[in-house]
Amino acid sequence: MDLLTKQKTLISIIVVLVILNITTLLFLWFGRPLKSLLDAPSPPNTNQFLTKEMGLAGEQEIAFNKLHETHFKTMKKMNEAINRKRNEMREESLKDDTNKDNIERIASEIGNLHYEFEKYMFSHFTEVKQILNKDQIKIFNKLIEKALARKHSVHSKGDKKHPNRFPIPQPPENNE
Repeated sequence: MDLLTKQKTLISIIVVLVILNITTLLFLWFGRPLKSLLDAPSPPNTNQFLTKEMGLAGEQEIAFNKLHETHFKTMKKMNEAINRKRNEMREESLKDDTNKDNIERIASEIGNLHYEFEKYMFSHFTEVKQILNKDQIKIFNKLIEKALARKHSVHSKGDKKHPNRFPIPQPPENNE
């Protein structure tokens, strides 16, 4: 083969490879259906669920919606504060010269934040119950018990979504 034929052959091979690459990229981008955020199922609306289950209407529903909105804003702030402290503790523990006093201080601060979190939850449930009648309070209590039982059972089984969490110790069963 002469030099001109070799060059034509190499150029042809390069062109074919470029076309194959472009075709492959187009197939990857456009050839398969992409799941958009709009197609993804939305998370359940707990506010709507609770309103329906407890049979709230009118002023009760408006008051509950306000409490619910305030509750989730407050919970978000509290969880962010706890996570910041956890990150601070992680950073401190990864240092070459880890200061155990700082670890103790941060752990205490995390404990205080959890204490405030639990107090807030009690306060929130009390506020919710103030807008409910006796029958609605019974329904609310059952719903909360179910939610807490589900949360504890998921965590005690070693939930894969929360790999950093330890299982919650369960009290021994008395078989008497």
